[in-house]
Amino acid sequence: MLVFSQSEHAMANKPITERQQYWLDPLKRAAASRDSLVDYAKTHDLKAKDLYAWKTRLIELGHLRGKRKKSKFVSVIPNGSLRITTELDV
Repeated sequence: MLVFSQSEHAMANKPITERQQYWLDPLKRAAASRDSLVDYAKTHDLKAKDLYAWKTRLIELGHLRGKRKKSKFVSVIPNGSLRITTELDV
């Protein structure tokens, strides 16, 4: 679920760019329509993967509230001789 407010961009470190605003607008309209992003994309000649990618990016930048996925890193040391760090999606 997307949440929008007057202070939406308060968490952002940098001002929103024109391109970011371009993608924020359909995300807001999709949320207001209560359609899924896939349905909204189909009816507005957009690609769902682009909407999802920009949703993730705008959340990461702080221009959109939502859950941020944090990667977890696990150090693996086989026999103590070689150090390997692996990223896990959780």
